[in-house]
Amino acid sequence: MDVGAFSYDLNTAPPGYRCGKCDLRGVKLWRESHSSRVDLRCAACAGATDDLADSDQIGGHVPAVPDEDGESWWGYTSVPQAGCEWWARLPCAVAVRPGRKSMAAAEARAADAKFAAAKAKRRADEQATIDDMIASTVVAVEATSYESMALWREWNEPRDRRPKMQWGHISLGAWFQIGKFHDAPVCVSLSFARVNGSIVAFWECTSIVAHSEMIEAWIAEQMPKAEKTNAMNFHPPGT
Repeated sequence: MDVGAFSYDLNTAPPGYRCGKCDLRGVKLWRESHSSRVDLRCAACAGATDDLADSDQIGGHVPAVPDEDGESWWGYTSVPQAGCEWWARLPCAVAVRPGRKSMAAAEARAADAKFAAAKAKRRADEQATIDDMIASTVVAVEATSYESMALWREWNEPRDRRPKMQWGHISLGAWFQIGKFHDAPVCVSLSFARVNGSIVAFWECTSIVAHSEMIEAWIAEQMPKAEKTNAMNFHPPGT
């Protein structure tokens, strides 16, 4: 495949460097790693559905980096530094799905920026909600996910003289590395429920190393209003 001669010093792609499925041009493209045939794919057409985090590979696809002559292609481990930097400077239009019309690099950058801004806002909103729930927690329960489910079943089971529970699970959860002990991370996961109108947090140490004093201090600092208990001694707020 001849994409046209160009220079790695530029911030643009050669004319023939375009997705073979949707014709998107001016963006990062990928090729199958174990095929001699070069079929170019943009991130969306290669199968990406979200940002690429720290990886430049999508499934069996690797970055498609042509030589500056536009006629040959570098293997994944043999791309020269200048070629890597050229490819890294190209935008990555993951947000735009297959089936769209051909899009110039400037349009792809705008689509990426809009997608990134929306994602950042969504994450910020979720984190703000989690922070608010942590600060508003009235009962902090040491419990595994199974134990928290068992508590829900226990307290929602009809019994004589037992008040009716208003127990709603909250979909947002959180995971924190709260510190280290001898260079090993100490981690806590949180899930939440709204019980009789109050926030209850169920926490569990999910790291290999557990440090009770460190965890208790973190819970006390993060949830100053909370009563501390465990699954065995849990009693719903408002009862």
